[in-house]
Amino acid sequence: MTVKNTEIQEHVRRIEAFVGLTDDRLDDPNLVDLLTQFYGMKIEFENFRSEMGLYRADIKEHSAENLSFREAVSLKIDGVMKYNEDLRTQIDKVLKEKEILYAELSILCLAIAGSRTNHHVRDDDQVSITTMYLADDAKLWWCTRMADQVSVEHPKIDLWELLEKELKDQFFPRNAG
Repeated sequence: MTVKNTEIQEHVRRIEAFVGLTDDRLDDPNLVDLLTQFYGMKIEFENFRSEMGLYRADIKEHSAENLSFREAVSLKIDGVMKYNEDLRTQIDKVLKEKEILYAELSILCLAIAGSRTNHHVRDDDQVSITTMYLADDAKLWWCTRMADQVSVEHPKIDLWELLEKELKDQFFPRNAG
């Protein structure tokens, strides 16, 4: 920021006209130095004012961006909440299906146990007959278990007691009797 002598002289003339300075006072180096500092401060103030205008514009722009960001986050949160509600609905549906499966499995176990005591079904046929009536999750579990039995060398389920234990371990809640 350079101050030209002609600019300073012009300001000095204006001040002189306003204050009524005389030539002998204008020759005072302190007054000229003071006026130079004053004019420099005026230029710095104008630069500061213009920079503040730029900062204000930036703040307005960032405020608008912040508002857009808030709206986007709010929409995301609403989407997550909706997803959570849908997920909760699906979980409730699966739990109801599990309850039905547990009930069917209990009835099947009782029926097979009853037929076993009456000796209507041979011991070696009980497992194969029971697994034919499995459905949904139980059927999928059985098919996977049979495949794992060969590849992972799980013990073969060929006795009713083993099948009953495996089914209960897989599908009954841990705290069920």
